[in-house]
Amino acid sequence: AAKRPIVDFPIEPSNIPLEIPDQHWGLSALSQMALAGILPFGVNFVEAYFVMSSIWMELSYFVFGFMFLVFWLFAMTTAAVSMILTFFQLNAENHDWWWQSFLNGGSVGIYVILYSITFFKRLEANYFSLAFIYYIGYMGMVSTAIFLIGGSIGFLASLWFNCKLYGAFARQKN
Repeated sequence: AAKRPIVDFPIEPSNIPLEIPDQHWGLSALSQMALAGILPFGVNFVEAYFVMSSIWMELSYFVFGFMFLVFWLFAMTTAAVSMILTFFQLNAENHDWWWQSFLNGGSVGIYVILYSITFFKRLEANYFSLAFIYYIGYMGMVSTAIFLIGGSIGFLASLWFNCKLYGAFARQKN
């Protein structure tokens, strides 16, 4: 990491903090996270069912090439949704996009844990048993990993988008 060049931002930030105007309810953190998680989860919904069935119902799963394709679609949809929501946020003069882009990308992990709770009903086990605690523990770790992966994809895509966007503005000024 020490040998990599430092990220060069196209525009120098101002030392004077700008006041963020009141935001529309659709640009709040929770509404953006709810919107940002639906599309990538919808892309992966069927594949999530087959993977969870193979793990928890002891069924066979042999379609690993298709799973790679679904992961690629997950990455592309997460990046696209995160860039679009970052653009809307910047368009509303809200410059605090860093953590919001991470949360937008990672919100798929919240949908995965909610889906895993509804999937547990198919296992025909008791909600107050050790199996439920075991299941929720492992699915919580999987959901956290998906949250971190999706959040990283969303943040890096938004960072790339902002560098390209403000780089074009910097070239126009000169």
